[in-house]
Amino acid sequence: MWREFLWILLGHGHLTAQDLLPLLPDSEILKKDIHLKSSESPEVSIIIPVYNQLAYTYNCLLSLREKISTHIQYEIIVIDDCSTDSTHTFFMSNATGIVYIRNMDNMGFLRSCNKAASQAKGRFLCFLNNDTQARNGWLENLLKTFFTDQAVGCAGSKLIFPNGLLQEAGGIIYRNGSTDRYGSLEPADLLRFNKAKEVDYCSGASLMIRKTDFERLHCLDDQYTPAYYEDTDLCMGVKHILGKKIIYQPQSQIVHFEKISSIQEAVSSLLHNNRHKFKNKWRIELLQHSEIP
Repeated sequence: MWREFLWILLGHGHLTAQDLLPLLPDSEILKKDIHLKSSESPEVSIIIPVYNQLAYTYNCLLSLREKISTHIQYEIIVIDDCSTDSTHTFFMSNATGIVYIRNMDNMGFLRSCNKAASQAKGRFLCFLNNDTQARNGWLENLLKTFFTDQAVGCAGSKLIFPNGLLQEAGGIIYRNGSTDRYGSLEPADLLRFNKAKEVDYCSGASLMIRKTDFERLHCLDDQYTPAYYEDTDLCMGVKHILGKKIIYQPQSQIVHFEKISSIQEAVSSLLHNNRHKFKNKWRIELLQHSEIP
């Protein structure tokens, strides 16, 4: 235990209010421009699905511009699911170096991700929520996980709440199909959450996979449309169909504001229905998992 407190005292991964970008009104964002150095031959395609919430999307992109190493060839794909705020105006007039796709009809989160992935040029796909802000080393540390161990199929980031507490250090899947997060609401700097490890799944808020593996699994399973459990299902496919590892990579860190635009009643219903679908699909494989303690 003393080693974990020493880790905190040394300040490893400490998050302060000064690390977070302030939210601006749309009227202020429309006065600003943003340019990212996307590559024509990217190693990684960063896919950001959006629906409204331009202020969060703008800050997400600012953080990527500042935090991604210049040594990585990447492209950023923003797929807009018929936003009704100023999102479309901003990307048509104020943003360069970004692949912007606007759906003609509302497709939902899952189908938007699949659509963007089909147009991605990178060898690796990195799905990233727009309500996130990347920290130093976010992308390069996710990417290096695959080159450290060729058996890695997916790699996910450490997710941190805006107050600095840990949101997730990888996830657990129980036998009944329900899930849980390692370390949620504990100090994010504890040493036990700062070691890469194999987990059942990682959140799609920041999740990397080879494009060839994504296609071998036939993309995100459409039965979970519009959203929820699609990332858990993808990780199950990586492990049980492809025979590869799911790795939590704590050196890749993002601040995740989480569900800033969700209606909680709708979320609860979707989670319940999709957990039932997930359990039916993976009922044999789930027998290998533990019961809820």
